[in-house]
Amino acid sequence: MKKFLLSLGMLLLIFTSFGIIKYENLDPKTISIINGETINYDYFQSQAKTLEILRGINKINNTFYKILIGSVEGNNVIQKYEKSKLDKLAGEILFIQFTEKKKGLNLKKKSCTIL
Repeated sequence: MKKFLLSLGMLLLIFTSFGIIKYENLDPKTISIINGETINYDYFQSQAKTLEILRGINKINNTFYKILIGSVEGNNVIQKYEKSKLDKLAGEILFIQFTEKKKGLNLKKKSCTIL
């Protein structure tokens, strides 16, 4: 009985030590937030080029395209590709943020001018 109460107490302590989870209402086009930097759907698509790739597949082989977008397995492949591209993009953003912080730089796109 003591072991059970001890286990229950430890579980309770673990769950309460994680703190309060805060949920925010996000813009419907928000895909990810990385250290406060928002990645929206339009920017992600400009990097992943999923729609362009699918259009190219449709031009080359319409049957393959229909199977790819019309099946659960095909959609899983597309989602896996997009997740891979999002992971790569997140890594790049984290690297830029790390570099900015370590070197004291500000690489914000809005403030850069090309001469």
